[in-house]
Amino acid sequence: MQYDLDPSYMTSSNVNVQHELPWGQRGHDRVSGSKGTDLMGSADVNLAIPQIVNGREFFPANPVRRNPNFGTLRMSLQGFHSRTTG
Repeated sequence: MQYDLDPSYMTSSNVNVQHELPWGQRGHDRVSGSKGTDLMGSADVNLAIPQIVNGREFFPANPVRRNPNFGTLRMSLQGFHSRTTG
């Protein structure tokens, strides 16, 4: 686990607009969303070493891992983000 953790936080927003239209009709628009920053998660830290093909990273079907003596190594990390809009 990381030793220099930043505080995780979440922000949310909500906007509602009502319109009065001709002939006594009404319209209603609504937008809401949320964003999470520096969230905790887990990831594989023994990833394969990518090959550079035409200037881009490429991961072949059976790649060689950074440490071939181990398989998947999961670690709790911080820095994940989440966004939702509705």
